[in-house]
Amino acid sequence: MAVVVDQTGTTRLTLDAIQAVTDIFVSADTHDWAGLRSRFVDRVRLGWTSLNGGDAADVTGDEVTEAWRTLLSSFEVTHHQLGNFLVDHVDAEQARLRFYGTATHVLASPGQECRWVLGARAPYVPQALAAVVPFLSEHLIGA
Repeated sequence: MAVVVDQTGTTRLTLDAIQAVTDIFVSADTHDWAGLRSRFVDRVRLGWTSLNGGDAADVTGDEVTEAWRTLLSSFEVTHHQLGNFLVDHVDAEQARLRFYGTATHVLASPGQECRWVLGARAPYVPQALAAVVPFLSEHLIGA
């Protein structure tokens, strides 16, 4: 990421976008459900079509948080790793951020360990510097 010194608003928006998306997955991994919920707007477009098929749907931030709490609490540990952040467009209202991610889910039982690893590319668009998630690609939580 290039930092342009004379455009501090642009730099701040870029960093806020990266921080918001990072906070989502750190909150999920640490089971900070209130922190996770605070990053979602009231209505979120949720789709796992590349994983499960079907269509994306509009759900509430509470529903997303509860679904993630239920799923992720069943694992011994999860780890979401994000990187390769690329800013496609930044203006006074929004940053368009693309990133890659992997998610490792470990289910441990006596004498064995099972790992479920997913990878994705995703665009993310925070709106009006709010550092919330109204849109992610179908690979993670939007369409």
